Amino acid sequence: MNPFVTRLSTNSIVLPLSAMMIILGVLISVAWIPETRVDRVATLDPDQRQRLGSSTAPGPQENEKLQERLVQLQSTVEDLQKNKTRLENAIAEEGGKTKVLNENLQDTKILAGLTEVEGPGVVVTLRDISDVKKKIDTPKESGGFGPMDDIIHDFDVLRTVNEMWNAGAEAIAVGGNRIVSRTSIRCVGAVIHVNDQPVSSPIVIQAIGDQKILASAMNLKGGVMQDLRDLEPGMVSVEPAKMIKLPAYTGPTSRKFITLPKDKDAK
Repeated sequence: MNPFVTRLSTNSIVLPLSAMMIILGVLISVAWIPETRVDRVATLDPDQRQRLGSSTAPGPQENEKLQERLVQLQSTVEDLQKNKTRLENAIAEEGGKTKVLNENLQDTKILAGLTEVEGPGVVVTLRDISDVKKKIDTPKESGGFGPMDDIIHDFDVLRTVNEMWNAGAEAIAVGGNRIVSRTSIRCVGAVIHVNDQPVSSPIVIQAIGDQKILASAMNLKGGVMQDLRDLEPGMVSVEPAKMIKLPAYTGPTSRKFITLPKDKDAK
């Protein structure tokens, strides 16, 4: 007699429970395997998924759409590269034109005296006789000249400036005032006005140009400085300068009446 048979009752739940556990294990196995396969396939490249025939791989229609999108993107990149090249060429061309225009503008501003400039030249200083006496601290007779001959006048400054232009000066300033086409040099009472700015003795006249030529013109015998030197040598001093900086013209530049001719043949 089997001892186990006698111990198991027909009403025991061991057998049904064992069967249910086996069935449950099979169901769990079946459910886990597809999920695991899908997760592993999802990590593969699209080409590999397509070769495996997985349901997660894109279909033929989706592949065609991706190919069309790729072609469109490549075409867009080519167009952007062409536009970039055209813009670069345009910028380079306009940059050259802008450079030429800027150089011409700077030259015009220099000739018009509208910008600060520097260079070699000479410095001429004109002094009243009273200032000369203060400088040397010794009284000296005027030699029979009238009292008006003892001071620097506007025509002395004008003659000096004109002689500098004739000697090739490229820029001139009197008492820190840039000389331009609209400059006025005149006496207002006993004071010289340059560009309507009062300038008193000693009057410093700076000119940029060839030092030797300018100095020779200022020291020329019988030249514009001769009268002042005959009156008092100390009234005039001429000194070469390796570097002179002249300010820009700061006077009025507005115009009310002058215009460009409408007809090129207008006189």
